[in-house]
Amino acid sequence: MVKLSGKPYSFTGKKILFFDLNGTLVDQHASFRAAFQEALHEFIGRWHGETDMLNLEEIFSLYEAEWNKRKKHARLKGEEVQLSSLRQAVSQLPLETSDLFLQKLLQRIRDLQPGHVQLFPDAYEALSILSKKYMLAVISNGPTAAQLAKIHATGLSQFIPPHHLFTSHSEKSAKPHRTIFLNAMKKMDASAKQSVMIGDSWKRDICGALEAGMEAVWVKRIKNDDTNRPYEIKRIGQKPIPVVHSCKELLQFF
Repeated sequence: MVKLSGKPYSFTGKKILFFDLNGTLVDQHASFRAAFQEALHEFIGRWHGETDMLNLEEIFSLYEAEWNKRKKHARLKGEEVQLSSLRQAVSQLPLETSDLFLQKLLQRIRDLQPGHVQLFPDAYEALSILSKKYMLAVISNGPTAAQLAKIHATGLSQFIPPHHLFTSHSEKSAKPHRTIFLNAMKKMDASAKQSVMIGDSWKRDICGALEAGMEAVWVKRIKNDDTNRPYEIKRIGQKPIPVVHSCKELLQFF
């Protein structure tokens, strides 16, 4: 329970907590970084053999800096940003920089990502505690098999069984459309008043859930955030939306 304008504020009468997966529970950035470094190590070793002196973290940081700089250009598409950033990052390495070679390297990074799936450090413990009081489920855009594999790989399957996973593929509707939320609640035998959506996307998770009549909590993760940072309250009209910066902070509400 937290205080809103001096009065106690809590989610009462709730039966189920719906979570977004990527960016809320699963750290996509950490997964990509680990896959990036493994692929680069593999490619350099394959062609040149010497990888001992390679600073993989430094190369990834360079890629990330280039990507952040280039993604602002509206004329560039997603893969074009990745390829141009990758070319700049590996320009000082003994590797080709042709489009064909970089596309192969980028595809290898993508292929390796599922093997490097990682939770945010606070996610598992928070869900373990919450699962003792609520049913937990996931509403996620993306292929069902891929999302289910992430749930199994991270150990979340003991809190979220397969029939508690609702995806844009299984429901034939994607967030933020209200249909996917309504379908998930119906299949979980829960009303909107009994449900809360927890996610990191304001548009897809929060606005979508509100359209379906649910309450929501926005997980607004901030890089290098102070774990003691206080919660916030945003509003849509008169509707308060709690804002937390980690899954651990959810425990003060539930």
